Amino acid sequence: MKKFWLHLIFLLSFSLLKAETNEQFQFRTMVNLAEYIANDYVNAVANHQLLSEFEYAEMQEFSQKLLETHEELSKTYKKESFTAVYDNLLALEEAILNKEDAALVQLQARAISSALLAEGVLSVIPPTYPDISKGRLLYASYCARCHGESGLGDGPSAPSLDPAPVNFQESTHLFPFHVFNTIQLGIEGTAMVPLSQLSEKETWDIAFYVMTLGFADANSSPDLYAEAADLVDLNMLSNSSNEELAKLFPKESEAYVKALRFYIPSNSQEESLALSLKMLEEAMSFYEQGLYAESNQRALDAYFIGFEPVEINLGATNPSMVLTIEKEMMLFRSYLKVPGNEVLIQEQYDKIAYHFETIKNEDQQGGFWFVFLASVSILLREGLEALLIIVAILAALNSFANGEKAKKYVHAGWLSAAFLGIVSYFFAAKLIAMGSHKRELIEGFGALLAVVILLSVGFWLHDKSNAASWTKYVKSKLSKHVDSNSLWSVAVLAFIVVFREAFESVVFLSSLSMNASADANLGVLLGSLFSAALIILIGLLIIKFSKRLPIHQVFKISSITMIVLAVILAGRGVKELQEAALLDVNLLGFKFSADVLGFYPTIQTIMAQIFTLAIALGLWYYNQKQAKSLA
Repeated sequence: MKKFWLHLIFLLSFSLLKAETNEQFQFRTMVNLAEYIANDYVNAVANHQLLSEFEYAEMQEFSQKLLETHEELSKTYKKESFTAVYDNLLALEEAILNKEDAALVQLQARAISSALLAEGVLSVIPPTYPDISKGRLLYASYCARCHGESGLGDGPSAPSLDPAPVNFQESTHLFPFHVFNTIQLGIEGTAMVPLSQLSEKETWDIAFYVMTLGFADANSSPDLYAEAADLVDLNMLSNSSNEELAKLFPKESEAYVKALRFYIPSNSQEESLALSLKMLEEAMSFYEQGLYAESNQRALDAYFIGFEPVEINLGATNPSMVLTIEKEMMLFRSYLKVPGNEVLIQEQYDKIAYHFETIKNEDQQGGFWFVFLASVSILLREGLEALLIIVAILAALNSFANGEKAKKYVHAGWLSAAFLGIVSYFFAAKLIAMGSHKRELIEGFGALLAVVILLSVGFWLHDKSNAASWTKYVKSKLSKHVDSNSLWSVAVLAFIVVFREAFESVVFLSSLSMNASADANLGVLLGSLFSAALIILIGLLIIKFSKRLPIHQVFKISSITMIVLAVILAGRGVKELQEAALLDVNLLGFKFSADVLGFYPTIQTIMAQIFTLAIALGLWYYNQKQAKSLA
C-alpha cells in the first residue's frame, strides 16, 4: 500500500509539473507568433499589395497557428480574459487575408501579445540583471555563424539559408523578450532552431546583447545611465524596443538608450539592494493607483531580482538576517493584497530599508577564521537535521537478524546524495545562476516529498514498537520481506533528506568561497571537513546509545523523531513554496516564528503542519488499536 501511494504522489507531481510546463510553452508560443507577425508583416504586404509570397504565406500560417494553439490551450486554461482573445485572433486572421496595411496588423498583433502577457503565466523579466559581456561571448558561439558578428545577417552560413537570417541592425522593432522567446522556441520552417542547451539567464544575456548591435560603438556614459534608470525599470528594458525607449527622452534620446543598453551590472551588494528598494517603491506606487496585481508582481521582482543576489552571500554569513528579510518581504506582499493598508505598507518598507542599511554596513568578506566558522555553521545547520533521520532508521534496523544487509539500502541512499552534493559544488555557478525561485521550488517540493516518506516510515516503525506486533512480525519472517519490498522507500528517504540539505549547503558554501579572499578559501575546505567529522561523531554516539535501549523503545523513539521532523519539514516546505510565489501568503495576527520548528505565522504553513500532525496521530491511533487486537 505504501509503495502504491508513493508512486501515485510521484505521478501526480509529475503530471502537475508537466501541465504547468506545457501551459507556459503554449503561452510562449502564442506570444512569439503574435510578435513575429507584428514585426514581419511589413515585409509581406504594403498598400494592400503583396511584397513577398513566402512572407505572406508565413503570416497566414502563423495566424492559423495562433488560433489552433488558443483552442488547444482553452481546454485547460479557462479564464474569461483568455477566452476573449479568440475574437482578436479571428480579427487578425481576417486582416491578413484582406491584406490590410501593416500598421493595422501590427497594432492588432501587439494587442494580442499584450493580452497574453497580462495573464501573468509567463515571466517577462530576467531572474537577475542580464550581463551583455557574457551575452557577447554566447552570441559569438551560437548566433554569429548565421547572423554575423555585427548582427547584419551576413554570417558564414547566411548565403545558404532561405529565408535569410534577420539583420538585427535594421530590426528596430525587436525587444529583448521577443529575442528571448525566439531563442527558446526557434522559428518553424527556418534555420532558427531552439537553443535548449542555454539556461534562462544565458538566453537573457544574449537577448540584451542583441539590443546593442544597432549602435556604432560601445561608448556610453554612466552618468546618463544613472539619469535614465530613474525613468526605466528592468521590465521596460525587457519589453521595449530601442525606438520605444527613445520616446522617453526628448533630448539626446539615442545617447540615453545607448547608456541603458550597454549597462553592465556590477552585481555589487549595494546596487542589488538599491534595485530592490526601488522596486518596492514602484510596488507601493502601483498599489496607490489600485493596480494590485502589478503591485504584487513588482514586490516579487524586488525579492527575486533585487534581493536574491544578496541572499546567497548573506545566507552563508548571516542566515538569521536572511530569514528576517524574507519574513518582512512576505509580510509586505501580503499587505498589498488588501486595500487601505497604506500605513502598514509604508511601515513595512521602512523596516526592510533599515535591514538593507544594516547589511550594507557589514563586511561580508572575512578572513580564514571567519570563513572557517561560517562553513562549520552552515554544514552543522544543514547536516544535523538529516543526521537525525538517518540515525533513527539505522538504529531501528539493528533489531533485524539481517539488519546489516538492510542498512546497505540506507547507506546507498545518503552516500549517493552526499556524492551528488560534492559533485554539484563544482557546478556552483550553474546552481547560483538558477535563481532563488527555482532553488526554493526544489527545496520546497523536496521537503514535502520527505514529509510523505517520513510519515510512511514512521508509521511502520511505530507499528513495530508494540511487543505483540513485533513478535508476530518476527514469527512471520517479514524482516526479509521488508528488505525486498519496503527498504527502497527508506533508501529514497535517506537520499532526499541528505540531498536537500546538501543542495542548500553547496549554494551557500560556493557563495562563501567566491566572495572570500584567496587565503580564506582554505577555511571553506577545512570548515567543511571539520563539520563532516563532527556530524559523523555525533551520529556514532547516538547509534551507540540507542543500542542500549530495548528494541520496542528504539522503534518508538525513531517513530516520534520522524513524526516531529515531518511536521517541521511540512512548515518549511510550504514556506519555500510561498517564497517562490507558488502559494499565497495569508498572515496571522502575530509575528512569532521559529525556523528550527518550521513554524511561521501564516495560515498555509500552520495548516500544513496541523494536517501532517493529524495524519501522524491518526496512524498512531490505528497502530494502537491494532496492537490491542493482538494482545
